[in-house]
Amino acid sequence: MPDGEGVLVRIQLASLDPFLRSQLRDSSSAWTYTPALPVGEPLCTSAVGTVVRSDAVHDLPVGETVWLARVPLAQYVILKVSVAANRRLVVPIGGRLKGYSLDAGHWLGVLGVPGLTGFAGLYECGRPKSGETIFVSSAAGTVGLTVAYFSKRDGLRVVGSAGSIDKVDWLRQTGIFDDAFIFNRQDSHETGESLLRRAAPEGLDIHFASVGGAQLRAAAACMKVHGRIVVCDAIDEYGNIGGADDEPGCATTPDSPWLWQPVVYKRLTISGFLITDLAGKYMASFQQQIYEGIEKDGGLPRIAPLHVVRGLDKAAEAFGDLFRCGKVMGKLLVQLSDS
Repeated sequence: MPDGEGVLVRIQLASLDPFLRSQLRDSSSAWTYTPALPVGEPLCTSAVGTVVRSDAVHDLPVGETVWLARVPLAQYVILKVSVAANRRLVVPIGGRLKGYSLDAGHWLGVLGVPGLTGFAGLYECGRPKSGETIFVSSAAGTVGLTVAYFSKRDGLRVVGSAGSIDKVDWLRQTGIFDDAFIFNRQDSHETGESLLRRAAPEGLDIHFASVGGAQLRAAAACMKVHGRIVVCDAIDEYGNIGGADDEPGCATTPDSPWLWQPVVYKRLTISGFLITDLAGKYMASFQQQIYEGIEKDGGLPRIAPLHVVRGLDKAAEAFGDLFRCGKVMGKLLVQLSDS
């Protein structure tokens, strides 16, 4: 790196998130808000690393631990001065790491964008009130766990679904969930909808949807009048990503009368959102409330698990495991170097 031209960072941990799947598609398909990743280009994600050379940014000294909003999935990255000086893109976190004795990986999970996503979506679109019931799909994931944590704190009854017995057992042990279940359990004749009705016999006020598909259908059937459905993601529909209409797996728009009838007669509100639209509005409140919880009893980082795989060569297989039920427990990270 030439003198005075930026900051060199050694990446310690990089985040692997489900939304990255939307970039891995034919470039002719324009169904999503993120562009397709050109062949030969590196996947970009958020990361935590250590400054190993800093020529032009005085508050990023050598040895400082930094959170990076978006960098290539690589062992080292060079940040331009304009990027390194932007505190929305590069944030020094070494002081808080030491002050709170936290694992750096949580800045890619409950303390970072996934946590903020759950928090902002819940309060912007879900509008929770004490005494209500919320159903959180993919509840063992970082976003779902954040939603459940703040919902329980605010006095809601919290029901969650997960993809394995181990995950459901863990959800029940957190003290956050009033009930939890496997939605698509293969050894049961009971439908996901009947399991949900048993877990929430009085109906749902809020559904925080990260899975879509059959879980969204069941939730719509169980919603109360004037219920709110918050659509954060639709992981069950990722298999429909494709390009031209004649290609297998191309994106489709299924006929969904099962959804629209409940929307009408129950007067439901369905809200989709992107965290890029809400980050500025909710970041300060999120950070304040997260750290209040940490100071009180350890908060979300005390509960939230990290699933770390070591080595760039393991990243592709680990990313695929995100979409296989029960394979990943907690926030998925790839470790690229030691701290």
